[in-house]
Amino acid sequence: MALEIPKKPFEGVWWKYGLALAGVQQLCWYLLAFRNAPDIKISFILQSSYVVYLSFIVGAFLPFVIGRLGLTRLMWPAFIGYLLGNAAYFILALYEPVRQLHVLLPFISYAQLYTAFLSIGLVIELGHYVYRKVFEE
Repeated sequence: MALEIPKKPFEGVWWKYGLALAGVQQLCWYLLAFRNAPDIKISFILQSSYVVYLSFIVGAFLPFVIGRLGLTRLMWPAFIGYLLGNAAYFILALYEPVRQLHVLLPFISYAQLYTAFLSIGLVIELGHYVYRKVFEE
């Protein structure tokens, strides 16, 4: 009987994927800001909304960190939640009545979708762990 060690995804250069995803997302975020207010400065964007900026960067890196730890059942829902959250953010940010209603509504939708899918991934991962422990003994 040979010992099998499962290979973890993203060996070696896993951080480059998160960095690329965060870079593309930030570029889209800047383009959206320049579309809505053409005379805005990048320094003002970074100073006034650093919480949103950092949450997007952490959100981009978190699925790849989770994947590097070998928790693939949690990584994929987190990645899908990030993508769907960004899609909801940009769709709502481009829709004029939503922007007039409340300026943070697109970010709230991003956060809700991302945490919902992350929670679903946690439930799946913990359920699989409990299943293995119950039927292992």
